[in-house]
Amino acid sequence: MLSTLAATLFGLVAVANAAADCQYVLYDDDLLDLVPLGINRCHYTVLFGYAYSYKFTCTSETQLQMTFYNSAFDCEGSQSSFTYESGGEYVFDCSEEKSECGKIFGFKTPCDCTKEDGNCNFAYALSIVDDVCVYSNVFYYQQWDITCGSVSEANAVQSMYDDTVCNEFASSDIVNAGCHMNTNYTSIYGNDEVDWIVCSANIQSFSIALMVALIAAAFSM
Repeated sequence: MLSTLAATLFGLVAVANAAADCQYVLYDDDLLDLVPLGINRCHYTVLFGYAYSYKFTCTSETQLQMTFYNSAFDCEGSQSSFTYESGGEYVFDCSEEKSECGKIFGFKTPCDCTKEDGNCNFAYALSIVDDVCVYSNVFYYQQWDITCGSVSEANAVQSMYDDTVCNEFASSDIVNAGCHMNTNYTSIYGNDEVDWIVCSANIQSFSIALMVALIAAAFSM
């Protein structure tokens, strides 16, 4: 039984490690510069009640499709699609052996608004592929490190490097999940309070529930 349990836990670790090797597209975000977004994940923006969302899908290893959803934050409803070839407008990795994955990072302001109610000055969420070194601008390469968990533990670190393999550290920005006040936010986000979104609580609890279920299944064998 212990060997079965060990094998089960080893399998979980193997899956987690495999998930780190993700398909991604390098997307030019207005606030974050170039950022690696997860393939087949829904990314949304809400601006003064107007919502739109978009999703990238690999149609082959050399071809990428972007689907844009108007007036929706959940990638549902009216849509239009655009196709891009490798070497063109987008840099992407659609390798078939890689996984579809990403971790949520974004914000909403003011803190008590909801994207569903449309009462946010601004809100968005991106599914970012972390632990991958990608081109950022003419001076730097960047890598994201996103830690999931409770609001008190979750954070996102965007680090800049001077070399192409992200070894020669230059600088970093860290954002802790939860509602924060800063008068400097107003010029960027339109409000002095911002609720930072890092992963989400139900993702973490689902992972724990899945592990408990697998361990219980192992003990029942």
